[in-house]
Amino acid sequence: MNVIILFMAVLVAIVVWWILLQRLTVKPWLGAGATFDDQRPYSRDISAKLGLWVFLAVITSLFSLFATAYYMRMHVADWRPLPEPGILWTNTFLLLASGIALQISQMTLRRQKTALARYLSITAWCLAIAFLVGQWAAWQQLSAAGYLIWNNPANAFFFLLTGLHGIHIAGGIWVLSLALWRYQRRSDSENLLAIQLCSQYWHYLFALWILLFWLLSST
Repeated sequence: MNVIILFMAVLVAIVVWWILLQRLTVKPWLGAGATFDDQRPYSRDISAKLGLWVFLAVITSLFSLFATAYYMRMHVADWRPLPEPGILWTNTFLLLASGIALQISQMTLRRQKTALARYLSITAWCLAIAFLVGQWAAWQQLSAAGYLIWNNPANAFFFLLTGLHGIHIAGGIWVLSLALWRYQRRSDSENLLAIQLCSQYWHYLFALWILLFWLLSST
């Protein structure tokens, strides 16, 4: 049970840390139109960030429930741990690199280097796609080795947790795709908000993946 408590505590800590970070970086004393960061309506920024906060809280609750179920089920006699596909380490690096590319894109866009920021965002998009392809390859490796989803509860949970995480990555890719498609038709301030939100979502999903990877490999 200590493992699940730690897992849930870290997830909650990530959300709280992210919310506090956003509050510390807010500059409400700056007048509208005074700087690049405030060329967009302040209320729109707050609404968008609040929506992301709520969504991350829901994701945290969802994965906490599945982690609890995972821990309870692993103590039943028919539980057979499956081997860790080596490609998961490569996938972890790809997701980390994707998040770094988005973070640098955000910083570049603040300096109004729009073309370079768009290139970095496209790089992040490609790396995220590569992560999903790598996760699919891990599934194929396990299936080829006989670790099918219906053969054992441990197998089922591995496919469930990695698949659910992959769905959230795919959702982020879709949102980033929309942001890239609208890049040339929006102001730099609007693009900055979109990339900021995508970057923060990517960082959360990377932290979540690290926790899932640890949970699946250590139990």
